Amino acid sequence: MVSKAKQSADEVAAIGTRKAPDSVGDSAIGLEKFVENLPGNLVQRTLHPDGRFTYSFISQGLKDTFGIEPTDIVSQREADFGWIVEQDREPFRAALYESAKTLNTLDIENRVIGADGRIKWVRSIGKPRRLPDGAVVWDGIALDVTDKKQAESEMRAALHLAEQADAAKTKFLAAASHDLRQPLQAMRFHLAAMRESGAASEPIDNLDRCVDSMESLLSSLLDISKLDAGVVHPQIEPVALHALIERVAAEAQPMAEDAGSAIRVEGPEVTVGTDAALLGTVIRNLVQNAVKYGGGGAIQVRLRPVTAGAVLLVADRGIGMSPDDQSRVFEPFVQLGNVARDRSLGLGL
Repeated sequence: MVSKAKQSADEVAAIGTRKAPDSVGDSAIGLEKFVENLPGNLVQRTLHPDGRFTYSFISQGLKDTFGIEPTDIVSQREADFGWIVEQDREPFRAALYESAKTLNTLDIENRVIGADGRIKWVRSIGKPRRLPDGAVVWDGIALDVTDKKQAESEMRAALHLAEQADAAKTKFLAAASHDLRQPLQAMRFHLAAMRESGAASEPIDNLDRCVDSMESLLSSLLDISKLDAGVVHPQIEPVALHALIERVAAEAQPMAEDAGSAIRVEGPEVTVGTDAALLGTVIRNLVQNAVKYGGGGAIQVRLRPVTAGAVLLVADRGIGMSPDDQSRVFEPFVQLGNVARDRSLGLGL
């Protein structure tokens, strides 16, 4: 009499040997056909205690994908990895040794040479297990990732071209902004000469304001192009912040008075390591924006010491910004409320 346990074991073992069913309706699925239809290549490799690598199983997908006969590799008493591009063999061996040592999953990409001499990329993934005799066996899969690697290479090339184009644009802006300042200076000399000759003052004043606006825009372009080009190097030194803020506030006070505002500087003196010129530009932009868009009234510039340095707050009673606008306002050339792109209001830089 055969026990039920023995009968079940025989049935399971038979799955790997019986012919695959011809119809989906059959109760058992042939293991061989199942393996053949899986995407990629199923692989079982072993690192023996004597240091040899062997392959005990490779599915037929290896031939279909790379043109390599699985039996050519499985029959080797010691795998020579000759199907792997020479430069990639040692890194592949090193990854195997590391996986065997830590029993972490192997996951590596390398190039292989097909039977037709073409080179393809393969990604090998295998989960290791250690046998009682010390051997390590990987059960895994090998996938053709040639198309993915080609797409990555094309993406890197496109990114490189985009970076080159951006660098060229930045250099052009820096050169153009610098060169255009010279004719602006000449225009100022001619305007001064026209004033001295007794020409009508109103047209000259209008031209003067236009030159001021153009010079301001060019200065903004020059500043941003220098930052993009990476030629601005902060000069870090001890800076008394309160004194710096007072100077900026004094510069902006006439503009604030014209707008019906008053600038108040509050807080103790704090000395920090920073670049006085660059930080002064930041504070100046914040204060001038508060004057332009603060709607009149008091503009507070508050300085508060903290452990890591200081916190600077510029506050006004303007219309504020919605959460969506707050996420957009630091994008280049974005100016809220300047739909018509009036350049007298700046560039949004």
